[in-house]
Amino acid sequence: MNQLISHRNRQHYSLDFEMEHINWDEYFRHYIPGIRKFHFREDPGNVRKARVHYKHLYVLHKLSKISFWSLILYLLVKQFSHPLPGWMDNLNGPGIIVVGSVRGFIHCIYGDKLQKANIMPADYCINAMVVAAWDTHRRYRNRMVQQIELPVYNFIYEKNNLSWEKYMHLASKGLHEPLDKALCIV
Repeated sequence: MNQLISHRNRQHYSLDFEMEHINWDEYFRHYIPGIRKFHFREDPGNVRKARVHYKHLYVLHKLSKISFWSLILYLLVKQFSHPLPGWMDNLNGPGIIVVGSVRGFIHCIYGDKLQKANIMPADYCINAMVVAAWDTHRRYRNRMVQQIELPVYNFIYEKNNLSWEKYMHLASKGLHEPLDKALCIV
């Protein structure tokens, strides 16, 4: 290592460092702990933290090769693969209200039950994103770029919009499917 960094015989060393040529297993197993113990005089307890840090870098390196559209495709396909009735991938939005109240975590919700909930099913939202992407491509292809105003897509409409009262009533009708699998507490 010292010879590589020194100024002598620099023409003999090539510093060709590409991410694809890294042997990550060797890197994690030997190089990281050895460098940290030898150069930084760290105790072996910190070596594990260093390994975890570099494993996160490894995961980020692998994820950087995934394109944006393959990530979108993964999210779209994931919508069709719910393993159990009552399963929820995330607890954002109105889902946390239902699961939290059924499981006993939320006892009282302060709000106006007559207000509109502005809730749309996830598959409708995904379809709207696909249509918005298609419209953007169509505008670009037809060279409609010179328009000053950006298109705004309002997906919530006033006609058939749920109120919070109706939403909670409909959610209580679906309680024959137990929500035990929706929230796992470890």
